[in-house]
Amino acid sequence: MADIGQQLKAARERLGMTTAQAAQRLHMRAMFVDALEREDWKTVGEPVYVRGFIRNYARLLGLDPEACVGEFNTSDFVETASIDAALDFETPRRNRFRYPWLLAGMSAFALFLVFKVVWTMALPGAAGHAEIHPPAASAMVSTN
Repeated sequence: MADIGQQLKAARERLGMTTAQAAQRLHMRAMFVDALEREDWKTVGEPVYVRGFIRNYARLLGLDPEACVGEFNTSDFVETASIDAALDFETPRRNRFRYPWLLAGMSAFALFLVFKVVWTMALPGAAGHAEIHPPAASAMVSTN
């Protein structure tokens, strides 16, 4: 059985389609179509993306998509990628906030400002209360 790339290229040429036309119908770049036909899997990306592209391309060309994907799954690229993924140790996560003390300080300051505004509005004797709640105007009494 021919390689996946040769099968894809032969089927495309039988249909009289260029790589640009195939790429347009697949809504992908022509460089990826060309990479699939050359079996340059690294250009396409991780195995999960290669499988999807092969499946869609084979479907477009009238080939059996599962047979093409199955053949890809037996390739050295998939085995190497899975070994690399297993060896790639997870790096420890960084703190969500780079400066937690700064966040705590800003939160305390904001809380202080809210408290100050509420205090000024609520208590008649607090500084600034007269500006927010001016005293009621006394009734004007005319003296004749």
